[in-house]
Amino acid sequence: MVVLPQMIRLIRLIRLIRLIRLIRLIRLIRLIRLLRLISLISLISLIG
Repeated sequence: MVVLPQMIRLIRLIRLIRLIRLIRLIRLIRLIRLLRLISLISLISLIG
């Protein structure tokens, strides 16, 4: 089986895209957690 340089580029591109998606997902989850924490704190301060 002969591996073409184009195939290698394609594989690298796919890996890069997967990595970027993973990073975006992690950031989104962190943002949601932060927003939940802020809303919880504001709710407690309103009740208290």
